[in-house]
Amino acid sequence: MRDYALRMDNEMALSMRPTGWFQIGWSGQYAVGDVSPFKLCGNDLVAFRTESGRLVVLSAYCQHLGAHLGYGGCVDGENIVCPFHGWQWTPEGTNALIPYQDRPNYARKVQPWVAFEKHGVAFVWHDVHGRDPLWDVPDLFTDVSDQGLSPADHYRPYPEAASTVDDVTMHPQYMIENGVDFAHFKYVHRSALPEILGNEQGETWFRASMDLTYGAGKEKTWLTPTGPAKVTLHNLFSGVGITFSAFEGADAARTILAVTPIDDKHCTVYSTVWLPRLPGDTGDALPEKLLRRLHETKRQVVNDVEIWRRMQYTEPAGLATAEGKGFTEMRRWARRFYPDDKANSMFEGAHRVGTGVGG
Repeated sequence: MRDYALRMDNEMALSMRPTGWFQIGWSGQYAVGDVSPFKLCGNDLVAFRTESGRLVVLSAYCQHLGAHLGYGGCVDGENIVCPFHGWQWTPEGTNALIPYQDRPNYARKVQPWVAFEKHGVAFVWHDVHGRDPLWDVPDLFTDVSDQGLSPADHYRPYPEAASTVDDVTMHPQYMIENGVDFAHFKYVHRSALPEILGNEQGETWFRASMDLTYGAGKEKTWLTPTGPAKVTLHNLFSGVGITFSAFEGADAARTILAVTPIDDKHCTVYSTVWLPRLPGDTGDALPEKLLRRLHETKRQVVNDVEIWRRMQYTEPAGLATAEGKGFTEMRRWARRFYPDDKANSMFEGAHRVGTGVGG
């Protein structure tokens, strides 16, 4: 019998270097003057906040003698300073100063990476071919489900409602496939099976919507004290690394779930939650009354992660009939984000394919 299970270390398994935007944390983590080392798709990088407030990401190694800028490096104005010999590098990666020489080394450059912040979340663009961003990061409040809401209608997500799970052995595609997997809601999240409303897609985005019933089959719960409540969940996937979610109806929460590859086997999972304000409350911090709701939201993410970290990717998957359409559409769409897949990648040229959900 043919073995359909393709392990992560199998040459046929999904690449851990897809094209797209990936979360690297939250804006609040990067204060002016902070220097933070991190890894993305096997690359050693360094993030720092300049004096003017700009978040900058560069490749980690000084182009003098190769010292790691993220360990002992510091910020001087708009530049990062190497801890080894004090060489300074600009946000564009050019050498700005050699302290014991009257001119910089114009021949050497540290590779700059495109960083972007939106609604307090920090993202970096990755492409193995070094191309500029091919699309924009969608807007959680206008592109997913435009209900006329803004971050001001919700409590701040950071730091109370922001969490990470580090070093998870998984592929980012597990997360986006979760968005079309209606059956797992019952067995992983202990909820009633949702009603699938349909999927649609563009070149760089995929939308999946479904109707949920909070407290289904129960007279009341702590979340639904007046009885079952109908909610529509809209998931918008941007590449394989980010899921933007908006709840509509009895709930108005917003979430971003992001899976960022670190190396060839491990990812960091980021969860960011915007809970709607209680009537009359103008504070930023999440009130104690909503802490149980937040805890439950975080617990459901952990439930998914515990499945993902022990999975094997199967291709083709052995699907039930009702699952076939959603998984097939999702996997076919996702292939385009692996630039080494010559038969399916839409990004062979360096053209920009659009911005956000409109492209």
